[in-house]
Amino acid sequence: MTFIDNIATNPNPYVRGYWTEVAKPGEKIAVDPSTMPHALLSNPDGTFTFKELDWPQRQCGDLVTVPIPSWIGKTIDDIMFMRRRFGWCAGTSIAMGRGGGDYFNVWPQKAAQVVPTDPIDINEENPLTAGGFHSIVPFKQDAVAFTKHGQFRLSSLDISLSPNTIDIRPVSAYNSSDKCRPLPVGDNTYFPTETDAWTQFSEFQYAPNQAVGSAQGLTDHVQAYIPSEVFRTVGSAETRGMFVLS
Repeated sequence: MTFIDNIATNPNPYVRGYWTEVAKPGEKIAVDPSTMPHALLSNPDGTFTFKELDWPQRQCGDLVTVPIPSWIGKTIDDIMFMRRRFGWCAGTSIAMGRGGGDYFNVWPQKAAQVVPTDPIDINEENPLTAGGFHSIVPFKQDAVAFTKHGQFRLSSLDISLSPNTIDIRPVSAYNSSDKCRPLPVGDNTYFPTETDAWTQFSEFQYAPNQAVGSAQGLTDHVQAYIPSEVFRTVGSAETRGMFVLS
């Protein structure tokens, strides 16, 4: 805490100032923007600018009351937007910046109180997350996070999304390739599974009121058609088509 003296601007002679939270001096209070997601901006002249984003520093607490986020030191493998929050997965962690449009602030507003707009930080460790999350994609009002061994639904227990309402749970245990991001198209998401020489694709789906998801094989009838090492897919709900690069 620190005291802000505003006696010179405060007309009330009985109020000299106020106390406010500050970060403990001498501790790390910032992330390295060079290691965080960057922005690709479109310029009026038709060119593009690739630049670092501004990631605000920690403004309160110490490393006990405001610990270092669980994803620090891990590789960020994928990013997404969910309910007006910017999120990413790194190792076994899934995180989102502050709500309310403060997308790139990864620190809580107060040290002793959880605010609904505070960042979200989940470290999910179980057998299905061995090797970490490799992809996280929006799915209807929720998101689905993929590991090599299964799928996890990321949702909210309330209309609003906050650290107290976030919910993550495994919904299926289908193997998926970590070399290609799953492709959401319409109400379904398509993901690849690698064999020694070929790639198989499955269609993942689940209903919000169901506890488990299901996947239907799309290439079971042509298992030796798509080569292995698929690294990108694009698709269209209107044409009901999907293109694959390997």
